[in-house]
Amino acid sequence: MVSSVSIGGLQKKSFNRPDDVHTSPNVRTETVDLGGVQVAKITFEPGWKSKHDKSSEGAESCQLRHFGFQEKGRLHVVSDDGKEMDIEPGDIVDISPGHNGWVVGDEEAVFYDFGQLRREKKKE
Repeated sequence: MVSSVSIGGLQKKSFNRPDDVHTSPNVRTETVDLGGVQVAKITFEPGWKSKHDKSSEGAESCQLRHFGFQEKGRLHVVSDDGKEMDIEPGDIVDISPGHNGWVVGDEEAVFYDFGQLRREKKKE
């Protein structure tokens, strides 16, 4: 089975063979890069909750933008200004930097992220 195809101006890849896989407790991130655009499939296990360390990351919340699609399961997100949102299958969301989240219920949550997948280096 071919995992990457490029024909003229047409390209495709598959999460069956991601370019990169990162695992940490209760979360697996599979990333594909297609023509310089990265897309991540993030699988959150039940019990996952975002954890950020101000001493090493500079903030107590996630400082990445997430623009994506919820395929499976439910997530709950709380922004630094106190706004809250549940994310359910079929939802498309745009989450600004400055938030925390967690899995709701006993089902894994699968989220496809088309947003900022890594922190941008500060310009000096």
